[in-house]
Amino acid sequence: MARYRPRFRRNPNPRRNPNPRFRRNPNPRRYEHPGKFEGGLVLDKYLYQALLDGAEDDSLGDVHEYGFFAARFDFRGDEAEYLDRIAREEGDALTDEERQFLREQAGAILIEDDQGFVSVEYYDSPRELRERWRELEEIIESSEEY
Repeated sequence: MARYRPRFRRNPNPRRNPNPRFRRNPNPRRYEHPGKFEGGLVLDKYLYQALLDGAEDDSLGDVHEYGFFAARFDFRGDEAEYLDRIAREEGDALTDEERQFLREQAGAILIEDDQGFVSVEYYDSPRELRERWRELEEIIESSEEY
């Protein structure tokens, strides 16, 4: 009877994992619970709390009248500290990857639909942020014409 031999060899250097699937994820954490922020990032929940605190730069729409509400956040460099303060109030803290992610972004647009779901679009270019905001404004203007 032949002895079973594993098809892999153990890594002789356990500190260095050659398989990239098991390396540390450099991206922000995903929101893993069902509900309002499902499918987004953990940061989305804290940005929504910032909206409730009145930290948005501009807003438009109405969930009852237009089917969505949107809020624009222009990032100035202090967002990581502000969102980390909100996270700590809820018993969490931002990871280094989330802080770095926020530093690399020019802003974000938070959109809440008529069913209460929230999605956040992050932009690394101010131009792309402005273009998307104009698109949302045009949607509101065109729906007012009818």
